[in-house]
Amino acid sequence: MRLKLWILLLSVFWSITAASWALPDMDARNLALGGMAVADITISDAMFLNPAVLSRAEGLETSFTQTRLTASDFDFAAGASFPIISKNIGVGLGWDAVANQNQVLTGIVRDSNGQVIIDPNTGLPLTQILGFFTQSINTFYASLGVKVGFYSLGATLKYYLSDFGSYEGTGAGLDVGLRADFSSNLYWGALISDVNNSVIDFHGETVNQTVPFTWTTSLYWKFLQVGEVTAAVEPSASNSFWDATVLDYGVGVELGWLKSIFLRASDTQQGFNMGIGLVAHPVKVFKEIRVDYTYLGQAPNGYPSRLTLSVDW
Repeated sequence: MRLKLWILLLSVFWSITAASWALPDMDARNLALGGMAVADITISDAMFLNPAVLSRAEGLETSFTQTRLTASDFDFAAGASFPIISKNIGVGLGWDAVANQNQVLTGIVRDSNGQVIIDPNTGLPLTQILGFFTQSINTFYASLGVKVGFYSLGATLKYYLSDFGSYEGTGAGLDVGLRADFSSNLYWGALISDVNNSVIDFHGETVNQTVPFTWTTSLYWKFLQVGEVTAAVEPSASNSFWDATVLDYGVGVELGWLKSIFLRASDTQQGFNMGIGLVAHPVKVFKEIRVDYTYLGQAPNGYPSRLTLSVDW
């Protein structure tokens, strides 16, 4: 009976919030803590946020996030993690798909012999607008996390596949993650993503796209545990989560009760965020089902919400 009630609540919760979404490549819990939390994250999302956390995997975990970025832009992400050696070595696979409608497509101008025409003012290839199309960017993730003492190291290989009008672009990227466990209640994480910048190459058909290098770090501290009540804080910083030219920083707080209900809030340079997490343990079916919802105080394009569903099998 309790399982049926939980499934009903999840279905209602999903249908209510499915009309509005927020930002790509970030689960709801992470956004509620400021969008830069890389120390304490859901294992099934580790390939997106910090592959070093995969070393904590004990069993198969999956997650799914759907995002509406704007009225015409959408994002879907799915991830799965599982252990090779429980709590020591874990692997993860992920897929993130972004569809951006009404994007301006430019083409490189060539002469009658097929040679690229160079703009004499800039020294770059001359381009022209070909029209407005939907651009789909699929990113595939393959990650590994290994525990070495109280450190965990991780790496993610990424493959980019982009369809833009009639053109196709491909590229590869590398993320590197680190986590240090100082105690059971205190750990630090760091992520370097798209090392040395990643380039989506359209093979001379249109202008290549660059995915910029970023670094992110955070420190998680569970500073209170009284009975079934817990409280934790996670300050964080990143050089390009919101803006590649500005150092962004913030702090998130999470309150928990019975390991089943979590209230979260954060304050960053971009504004105040808040969220809630609900966790059930229907042991006859799954080890754990988690639903996380976040509302952004300052959301781009008026879509402030995000919902993530995670299942531990």
